[in-house]
Amino acid sequence: MRTLRFAIAEDLDSETGPVPEPVTISIDKKIPESRGPGLADMEDFFHNEAIALALVLFYSLPQGTYDKLIIELMKRKVSVYRGLTRS
Repeated sequence: MRTLRFAIAEDLDSETGPVPEPVTISIDKKIPESRGPGLADMEDFFHNEAIALALVLFYSLPQGTYDKLIIELMKRKVSVYRGLTRS
């Protein structure tokens, strides 16, 4: 298993937000098989996973790292669309 280590945001006081604590993120859970209609279940699953990950990263990473991460993620998403339009 790979381990990546990142800087944690500086401590904040209770007036400006939560005080970050070290976090471990494990990416090892299997995607559940959908039951019933399926699509709505999977949408909920992905939505909830995305919210949980976004919150922990937002409150744990330094703002500069978080901002650059968003840029990198958007670059990768744009390149997916660019590849689809070239053919």
